[in-house]
Amino acid sequence: MSTGKVVAVSIPSTGSGFAHREEYVYLPPAWFTGPAPPSALPVIMMVGAVLSTPADWIRAGAAVATADSYARDHGGYGPILVFVDAVDGVNHDTECVNGPHGNAADHLTGDVRAWVISHLGASPDPARWAVVGWSMGGTCAVDLAVMHPELFATFDDISGDLGPNTGTKAQTIARLYGGDAAAWARFDPLTVLAGHPAYRDSAGRFDTAGDSGSAAAEVSAARSCAPPRPATTSCAPCTPHRDDTPGPGPPAPSPTRCPGSPPAPAPVSRHYNPPENPSRIEVPTGPGSQPGRPRRPAPAPGAPGRQGPARW
Repeated sequence: MSTGKVVAVSIPSTGSGFAHREEYVYLPPAWFTGPAPPSALPVIMMVGAVLSTPADWIRAGAAVATADSYARDHGGYGPILVFVDAVDGVNHDTECVNGPHGNAADHLTGDVRAWVISHLGASPDPARWAVVGWSMGGTCAVDLAVMHPELFATFDDISGDLGPNTGTKAQTIARLYGGDAAAWARFDPLTVLAGHPAYRDSAGRFDTAGDSGSAAAEVSAARSCAPPRPATTSCAPCTPHRDDTPGPGPPAPSPTRCPGSPPAPAPVSRHYNPPENPSRIEVPTGPGSQPGRPRRPAPAPGAPGRQGPARW
């Protein structure tokens, strides 16, 4: 197999209760070799903007083409990509926190991570886990990595904000946390950083934009990238942040990538457009179910053949 496979997955929200849309994973060619998936494959959790969908990384962000190119250069090995949903299916700006719009943080740190480890054979080692985000997702990326270095050792914040926000501090506390100021402090990266020991095993990258819409991202990057900075901090300016297209019609032009950085998804319509012909994982459930490689159900008798990846 020279390319990986995109599969649509239904990750239970057992721990979080978070209502989410269909999510996707990319499995590199190496995942399909041998009797069990290689346990050393790294995992990158991909978090999109508030008006995007998990499929936009695939459909418009060139994430799969980039991953396939990497795998071809590394003998079929590459990261598992997990395209998650953090906006509860109705474009609520959750900023990946736990609040009135649902427990988005618990879904990403609990439901998703545990499912990927148990069902895809990924390692629980935080050194093999990264979180990458664009716009709101960029804010999520740095926040998750700052709050949970025991889960994510690496992050890439692409045009994110200084911290979860939906306006002023007072507005944010009211809208994101239902008036709970203590919850705001628990999820505010600068507050968490101030009370946390040195992040000896963490690495991060800020890809910043130049327009007023990403001013907070530039401030965040300036604080983190100002010398002296840790050797693990990589800083590279990008082209301007473009907001998600708020309705039907052609998407706005895609932002240019920073040299060497992961691709940012192109702004797209808020209308959901899943990728063409995704495969689907059928997860073994019930007593005695074993984690690991998903099983492929037998086709129905007389079922016609189909082009593209089979649905699992």
